[in-house]
Amino acid sequence: MPCRRLTRFEKDGHEPERADIEGAGRPTWRTRNHHGRPSPQLLGRHQPSLHDGLLAGFHRRRRAGVYRLQCGVRGVLLERNQPIANVPGGAYIDYLYFSIETLSTAGYGDMHPQTHYGHLIATVELFTGIFSMSLMTGLIFARFSRPNARLLFADNPVISNHEGVPTLMVRLANERHNIISNASARLWLFRNGVSVEGQSFRRFYELPLLRNESPALALSWTLYHALDEESPLYGLSADDLAASRASLVVVVSGYDVIAAQAVHAQKSYNHPDIRFGHRYADILGTSEDGRLRIDYGRFHETLEG
Repeated sequence: MPCRRLTRFEKDGHEPERADIEGAGRPTWRTRNHHGRPSPQLLGRHQPSLHDGLLAGFHRRRRAGVYRLQCGVRGVLLERNQPIANVPGGAYIDYLYFSIETLSTAGYGDMHPQTHYGHLIATVELFTGIFSMSLMTGLIFARFSRPNARLLFADNPVISNHEGVPTLMVRLANERHNIISNASARLWLFRNGVSVEGQSFRRFYELPLLRNESPALALSWTLYHALDEESPLYGLSADDLAASRASLVVVVSGYDVIAAQAVHAQKSYNHPDIRFGHRYADILGTSEDGRLRIDYGRFHETLEG
């Protein structure tokens, strides 16, 4: 006869029989010993599993935890009378001053919590104050530590001859006493257009510049766009720009060597700002010690011709 593994009941000297208990709806184990008598420990009772035991223990601990929490909250609420020491009469203004001192983490020491309720409120206010101060410090630092390009743009673009060719010119200058290295500039034209189907839409063009990069922007820089046959502005007058609601956008970016960060600046012009037949006044000069200087008083000045 082949060998087989003995069951737990056979090891204990019981012989299992499977039977259905009336009304139970599921089978249980009824066992008998060697004398033919039913075992009183296992008669008609379902054997609990490990999962059932863990679940029952969890529910007992949960009920005990809820009870302790209710008792703690009830005890804290009963201590709401005079939660802060050295507050005569429990005036609201004194509690307000205590909250301000706690939120600011000052803590002069005259008023202090003396009950669990007072300690709970002080703990909440303390964490709120620390979080608020940290958040405000981060926002202020991020706002004011960001470097600004501080580029000064001329109030009006001008169109006049440059090297014998009609040219659109935009002047800008660095207002800081530092150098913006690897500066690059881009000039865009925006105007209304009409498609073949007759729908009106806004169209933009990038205007090529004679020089769109500067290795070191320390003083002033004038951007030049030649109005040749390849230019979108070729042959257009002031009335044509007004009819198409044209506008210009200048974008300048570079690397601030002092702040060690990239900086960006932009300036937009509408079509009435463009002056035809004008040129910029000369602003470069020499100081008494022979150094090159800029006359910012005439920076926005334009002359006819």
